[in-house]
Amino acid sequence: MFSKMKLFFIIFNIFVILFSFENNKVYGENYLDASFVYGNELASESLSHYVNLTINPCDDFYNYACGKWINNINYNKKFKRNINGEDNFYDFLKDVYTGKFDSKSEAIKKINKMRNKCNKLENDLKNECKRKVDIFGFYAFASFFLRRTKNILENHVCFNSIKNTVHGLKSELVNLIEEKKDIFDKEARSRLIDKIVKMDVDVGGLYLENLKNKSSMEKCYKYFKFSSKSDSVMEMLKNIENYASFIPDKDKESKKRCIEYINYARSDEINLEYLIRSYAFYIAEKNKLYFNPTICNNLCHNIFYPQSLNYGCSGFVIAHEMLHALDRSGLNIDHEGKNNHNLISKDSKKKLEKKYQCFVSNYGNKHNKFLTLDEDTSDNGAIKISFKAFLTKCDSPTCDKFKIPKFEKLSQEQLFFINLARSICKYPNENYDNKNGNKYEGNPKDFRLWKVLSNNEQFAKAFKCKLGTKMNPQKKCEIW
Repeated sequence: MFSKMKLFFIIFNIFVILFSFENNKVYGENYLDASFVYGNELASESLSHYVNLTINPCDDFYNYACGKWINNINYNKKFKRNINGEDNFYDFLKDVYTGKFDSKSEAIKKINKMRNKCNKLENDLKNECKRKVDIFGFYAFASFFLRRTKNILENHVCFNSIKNTVHGLKSELVNLIEEKKDIFDKEARSRLIDKIVKMDVDVGGLYLENLKNKSSMEKCYKYFKFSSKSDSVMEMLKNIENYASFIPDKDKESKKRCIEYINYARSDEINLEYLIRSYAFYIAEKNKLYFNPTICNNLCHNIFYPQSLNYGCSGFVIAHEMLHALDRSGLNIDHEGKNNHNLISKDSKKKLEKKYQCFVSNYGNKHNKFLTLDEDTSDNGAIKISFKAFLTKCDSPTCDKFKIPKFEKLSQEQLFFINLARSICKYPNENYDNKNGNKYEGNPKDFRLWKVLSNNEQFAKAFKCKLGTKMNPQKKCEIW
């Protein structure tokens, strides 16, 4: 628990930082020093849960950056997975299923009674029944979860900070495209740059505010009639399928909203899962990049942290989504979200295919070659532009003030790569009990991290990995 003095300090700092964002003012050394100390303490606590300094980073960076956390998850059943300042949707669901929040939400209480009804069935049927109830209840779960996230003021400050990050990332991506004269002709570079410049950036919070509206959510589930005593399991499941019939036609606005949230799990054409389980996401059809309030946490982006940690996680994650605008499918969609197979020339496509082939030959397999290739493309560009954006932002004496307790020997560059690794080993709101918990869109996490870092010369330089070692192979693949 925070002391009253620490709470006052946090609130005061938030107001000052908010004011500084609005007015571009620079404050005195005393204020900055206090902020550095507070940020360093938070960072030290967060890193201590993950980093295992006894491991050689050039041999096994996955366990170097995340080893402590991985070991606790695997071997310590009592380990508190939800580390301070890191909200996890699946940990929250476990509390929901125990009835912890039944007294605070009639909707969740009703859904738990429905789940209990499923227990009358045999194993496979019981699991399928609970799956259908969970899908039906996802809106309630998501709404309640999001109301427990950080307060609006702190998020507003974080959003401003992230918008500055996005601006820096877009600038670096434009520069990177301009450098690729060996791949793209002048016209193609111009079209790609136009796509990035015109890429709209929005806060998922616009939809999240609708999602968090408790009265609206409770009303949607109040329409649904269910009796744990008289309704059979089959009646309950049939009623779930016919949910829309429970809402009177005269309540047109409520009917439209409730059906959208419950039946289609969407908010203004955005999938609810994107708003819960992702820090950021890109919609190609809109050429629009979204980031969510969940990104503002003690792992990924904290306004008091050094830029190295923020750019390592939020910078890399957002850049990864941004680069999907230029992956194999993205290169056939223009700045308006329309199909355009002439965005780049056939010659450019041939040159890119040669670069893709390096990843296919070294890492691909026949089952997920296409899927991981798009992720590899995004990762390959994201690490470059996020690192360059970090160096640009950190080109000042203030960066040297960040010496994190217990990790004083680590440089800012090393901290950047450590937090990049943490963004991969602990992706937001994932299910650690899932047998595929080490998977990321077809990539095992340690395999993905190896591909990202071993192909990056700046990483090898930061950790002084000798050429020919696992994390610094002689043959490297580069797309961007």
